[in-house]
Amino acid sequence: MTPRTTPFIRTCFVQDTVLQLPLRLSGTDFLFEIPSRTEVTKTHKKVTKTQDLVLHNLSHRNVQWMLDTSKAGKLFNNGTFKLSKLHGLLKPQTECNIAISFSPEDCPWLKEDVSCRDA
Repeated sequence: MTPRTTPFIRTCFVQDTVLQLPLRLSGTDFLFEIPSRTEVTKTHKKVTKTQDLVLHNLSHRNVQWMLDTSKAGKLFNNGTFKLSKLHGLLKPQTECNIAISFSPEDCPWLKEDVSCRDA
């Protein structure tokens, strides 16, 4: 007969939690098609194109968000790109619509990066 021994290490339980991102973006790349310079010159109008970015709050808590354009360069400062909102508070399971406007002076190809983070 073998004597029973107790283990040196007690049994422990591990609980893990999977974190879900609180925001879902409708898109991360936006392509604006602008008529050629000759077409714009004929109408004598400045062309502005707008697309929507939709932020969805997937969590059951309020989420404060902010779009950071500080490192995006001069294209936001001179008005080539405009955002209708730069920050806000989203209630649980709601969404926010942000208009992104592109109104170039004379640029065939431009690219800017904007970061979105919890505020």
